Amino acid sequence: MTKPATFFTPMSTYEAHAYDFFRTKTIHQLPGSSWTMNWERLALQAGHYEPAITHAAIALGSIHRAVSAATPGSSSSPTGSPGAMTDHVVDRDRRFFALCQYNKALGLIRRYIEALGNGGTNRDVEVVLLVSLLFFCFEILVNEDDRATLHLRTGLRILYEKVRKLDEYRSPAREVDVEGQEKRVVRIQTRPRTNLDVLLQTFVRLDGDLTIVGDEEPYLFPVCHEKIPSSFFCLEEAMVHLDAIATAAHGVCRDIVMLADRELVMNRPEVDILDEDMRNCLACAYSRTISVPKEHQVRLDKIKSDVNAWMAALACWSVTDGKQPALLLTQINFFYTWFLVMSWRDENEMLIDRFDSQFEHILALIEQYIHAHGGFVGQEDMVLQAEHFPTTRQAFTVGTDVVPCIGMIAYKSRNSRTRRKGLRLLRAINLAGVFDAHYLVAFGQAVCDLEEEHARAINNIPEGVDLECHQVPEEARLVEIELGVTEPCEMRSSFYKDDAGRLIYAYYKDLESRELAVAAKPFIVNRTPNSQGADPLSPFELAITD
Repeated sequence: MTKPATFFTPMSTYEAHAYDFFRTKTIHQLPGSSWTMNWERLALQAGHYEPAITHAAIALGSIHRAVSAATPGSSSSPTGSPGAMTDHVVDRDRRFFALCQYNKALGLIRRYIEALGNGGTNRDVEVVLLVSLLFFCFEILVNEDDRATLHLRTGLRILYEKVRKLDEYRSPAREVDVEGQEKRVVRIQTRPRTNLDVLLQTFVRLDGDLTIVGDEEPYLFPVCHEKIPSSFFCLEEAMVHLDAIATAAHGVCRDIVMLADRELVMNRPEVDILDEDMRNCLACAYSRTISVPKEHQVRLDKIKSDVNAWMAALACWSVTDGKQPALLLTQINFFYTWFLVMSWRDENEMLIDRFDSQFEHILALIEQYIHAHGGFVGQEDMVLQAEHFPTTRQAFTVGTDVVPCIGMIAYKSRNSRTRRKGLRLLRAINLAGVFDAHYLVAFGQAVCDLEEEHARAINNIPEGVDLECHQVPEEARLVEIELGVTEPCEMRSSFYKDDAGRLIYAYYKDLESRELAVAAKPFIVNRTPNSQGADPLSPFELAITD
């Protein structure tokens, strides 16, 4: 047995061995990318002399060991279906010990939180934030995604209250959206020098990722005041600049959608009968064609310029291993932002076909990235039971754009083979504790089926024949899509645990007049192995004329 590490915090032998499991095993299996999340730098250094962090780490290591010891076939499914983790498949003694350590860490962290009420030091903030992150990981491992998000949001609030008072993180320029709401701007460093710098980067990436499945915008608005260099010093520097570019891109796009919604309400009052999901989908479609104020056009042009400068700087960076996961992840994240920026104002969906070769290339990179994390994608003609899939590390895509990038390609490519590969990639990712891959696949399949059925009817193409992009005419294409809940629920964030969902989509009902329509089509989530997940049901639609 490996000798446990030496601690400044007194602990029992059982606690010491549990922490050692965290140090040697769990630290390499935590959610997200260990490269972008900086787990080793943050947790291992502080865990030796901060009791609250030590016991939170022991709790996390213990629950990880309990989950790992669960019998094969009873643990979390590769796709992360709701209910995959149940008490009877987890070692009860380790689970009880983990919960005791969790509660011990909660008790210890209270004095740090009380200190924050009186100002507190940077060290007090760092301890609270790191414990919040460890609790976030703990809840993900036991599939308590709502509680995981709660810990993240608590950490974000505490982090912002601290950094907004510090000159090195405060931005001199205020950012205000079109409704006059001031954004929580924080300045991020390309080369972090302190633990607070690293924590800020980590929270920014988690904040941006967890909002993609809902309708909330990120809590923080990170900016980078450093000029994009002619060549990046390292990939970490490249990712920080990309974080800032992505935030700016999503921010201006959201502002334009808000302008579009305002214009829709003035010109077409009947939109008031739409629910929130349908109205937002329609506003997104409408935002492609509205005239935008000069200020917003300047922002869009600046972002496009930054994207090009970033791409040139990465091209000049010396690549030593083109298949290393960090480089793959950087390229995937960049493509997701680049596609958003370059296609946002495309009025004609046929223009998306110009990205088709890039779609195939990026999916190939994503497949390499999944394989590097133990996942198995498989070929189209392979039929395997889900429990036989080698699964990726749980929630390893948290804090990255991997999942939204796959979804975007599956939704936007009109090549049947490309779409199917995208859905296979989604199935190969263990989303337990974060989302449900079955739900995402069912939604994606519903999008593909709706467009391809329409295209086949127009061109008289039989079932079973793959479609190329040029065989899906514009009248068969959806302009915008959105995930919608089937009925209002108290925890809107948990909609993907249902057995049904709604595909909300906007399209041109009349191409000549560019008459927009919005529709809602239910889909069924089939969580049996190898399920496609979508059943055809009748849509409801409402036409809105531009």
